[in-house]
Amino acid sequence: MYNTFLMLKILRHKGLAKKIFWLIIGVMVIAFVLWGAGASRQSSKTTDYCGEIFGKKIPSQEFFQLYSFNLNKLRLSVGEKYQELLPYLNLKEQTWTQLILLAHAKRLTLKASDQEVIQSISEMPLFLKNGKFDQGIYHNVVRYFFNSKPRDFEEQTRNELTLKKLFDELTRTVTINDEEVLATYKHEHEAISINYIKVEGKEFLDSAQISDDELKDYYQKNVEKFKRQPSVKIEYVGIPYPPEAQEAERLQIFEQMKTLHPKVKGAHELKEIAREPLIYQQTGFFTMDESPEEIKSYEFYRYAFSLAEKETSPLIQASDGVYALRVIQKKPSYTPDLNEVKEKVSEELKAIKAKEFAKKKIEEYKRKIDELLKGQSAAKLKTIAPLLPKELKTSAEFKRGGPIPDIGLEKNIIDTAFSLKPDQISGILETNSAYYIIAQEKFTGIDEEKYKQEKETYRKDLLERKKQSAFSGPAQAIIERANLKDYTASQPSK
Repeated sequence: MYNTFLMLKILRHKGLAKKIFWLIIGVMVIAFVLWGAGASRQSSKTTDYCGEIFGKKIPSQEFFQLYSFNLNKLRLSVGEKYQELLPYLNLKEQTWTQLILLAHAKRLTLKASDQEVIQSISEMPLFLKNGKFDQGIYHNVVRYFFNSKPRDFEEQTRNELTLKKLFDELTRTVTINDEEVLATYKHEHEAISINYIKVEGKEFLDSAQISDDELKDYYQKNVEKFKRQPSVKIEYVGIPYPPEAQEAERLQIFEQMKTLHPKVKGAHELKEIAREPLIYQQTGFFTMDESPEEIKSYEFYRYAFSLAEKETSPLIQASDGVYALRVIQKKPSYTPDLNEVKEKVSEELKAIKAKEFAKKKIEEYKRKIDELLKGQSAAKLKTIAPLLPKELKTSAEFKRGGPIPDIGLEKNIIDTAFSLKPDQISGILETNSAYYIIAQEKFTGIDEEKYKQEKETYRKDLLERKKQSAFSGPAQAIIERANLKDYTASQPSK
């Protein structure tokens, strides 16, 4: 359940998020059969640790087993598309968070019993054959898909069920009533289309002439806006994944790169050691708010700006391979003179002036509309607009949570559209680049009969969402109290 919460927070696409949600709950949480409950509670002792939580050292084996389990859950949820999602999912962070919450659950004496886990797996469709649990199917899935031993897989499953118990404990007071269900259903299902007049700043760029004195004055008043941020230039070597590489091959490449890493760190010039299977690349200078094509993951940014010049990073497992980078040169922040940024200053000032012209024009249209309304109290924007030298446009239908077709996700326009009364004309609405005057064209309320049919299913879904939201605060507090120390930087990342 916790894992689902994290994924839903990251993946905003409703359809994909819902698919992942139900597959994780229905498929991955359940995976423990009569192999001997608790057989994996004993693990081999190790002196290899990857971090600390709540002051306790975490064995690397424990971390990597859970990381691999999470990766395979993602594969089972979305198929081979999981590789497309990896750059956006920080599985390493999710794994640490799970370990923290499991430690907290242990403090609360929360733990899935053998019987609970056995019952769950016995009802899991993934492992059924002719309506009955099939031990052979279970063994093969665990062995060949998860590359795991049943006893290890069962312990990871126990963890999943324990996290579910923690989620239930932290959200047990969350409830929902009929009024909230109806209000939220309306908010998500009501739709509207609008008529609108739009005046954009770019329409007046040719009229936005600026003098040298104006340019100089604007630059001096806004010099901080044009300050150059710290920049860095890096080089890196690594082994890219072959197209369509499976997880076993990825792990093999990671181990291969791990063996080569000492040689990389000791090399005087990275380019000199870049022989098969290693590749070599070098970037130009970039800042924290830039995204060069060469950058493979967030870890590149983190190390590029935290390492000293000539220092080499630990291994970085990106979406397309395993790499190590070295900082070639760093440039500190500095304030350029006007000549260096003259073109940028000019463009910005012209855009400001053009938008001022747009504002004057929309104000002119609004005065004309108000004058016409005095003589025609029942007039609509649709009937008045032909009297203005500006085209009236009509949008397709949209809902509160989505963008307005051809306009975008402009919250002030969306909120105003749903708050207007029939035939009411709005005031002037501003966005970053334009001004609008709008009125409702068509309002579509909810289908009452459909709502009655969907109400209970929708209630359960809404309650689950509400619980996920309520879970966020306590979970974050637990994570902060854990005082995580991640001192093995070469473990897998996104």
